Parts: sequence; structure tokens; C-alpha cells
Amino acid sequence: MAGSMANRAHMLLTVVLAGALLTLGMLAAFGAIQIRWVDKADKAAPGARITPAAGADEFFKALGDEAYCFKYEGAWIDCWIEVDKDGVKSRPWEASGNVLREMLGGQGQAAATPTGYLVWVRRKGNGHEEWSMGLSAVGKGGQSFG
Repeated sequence: MAGSMANRAHMLLTVVLAGALLTLGMLAAFGAIQIRWVDKADKAAPGARITPAAGADEFFKALGDEAYCFKYEGAWIDCWIEVDKDGVKSRPWEASGNVLREMLGGQGQAAATPTGYLVWVRRKGNGHEEWSMGLSAVGKGGQSFG
């Protein structure tokens, strides 16, 4: 009895898997799905790619500051630092991405593919810390703005 139950389960599983393969083959044959190897170029998602900027943080460390440096490519970015001072929150530099885009567009310097750098710097001293932020973009001809 246990053997016949196992045989039935095996047969059911075989039929279900064969049906799934047949369905997959028909979908591929009629062009509803595409089965292919993925090229390296296909792995990159469209939109902004943000990566650490190598070596920049070491420069700031030599000055006694802590910095977070990134390179962005493929899309415009917006960024800000949220500050909470005595319970009052503010976002300095919140419009920096818009200002940079307007500046480049107004001068006709916007490159076809947005590329640039973002840096946050933290300085400690006198019992408090100070944050700064910089955002740049590479315009036509490779000139940096920001």
C-alpha cells in the first residue's frame, strides 16, 4: 500500500513537471517569453548608479575630517542632510540638486548622461560637529559644475 502511494505521488509529480516544461516550451515558441543568457550590460539597472569614489575619503581624513564621497551616473540625484538642533528639524541643501540642474540647463551645459560627485563631510570640534555637503555635475566637454 505504501509502495503504491509513493508510486502515485511520483507519477503525479512527473506529470506536473512535464506539464510545466511543456507550457514553458510553448510560451517560448510563441514568443510570449524569451529565454537567453544575460550579458553583463543587461545586469545594470537603468537609472542612477551610485558608487563610492575611491580615495577621496582618505584626502579628507588627512585633514582631520570624516567624509563620504560618491560618484553618480545615469540619472540626476537629489540629496540633503537632515539636522535636528534643539528639537527643530531642518534640511539644509535640500534644493541643491534642483539648483545644479537649473544652472546647467540655463547655461546649456547639461550633459546627455548625468554624471557627478556627492560628498558629505563631518567635522568635529569645540564640543559639536558640523556637516557640509557638496554636489557636482560634469557638463558638456567634461567641465565640472557645482
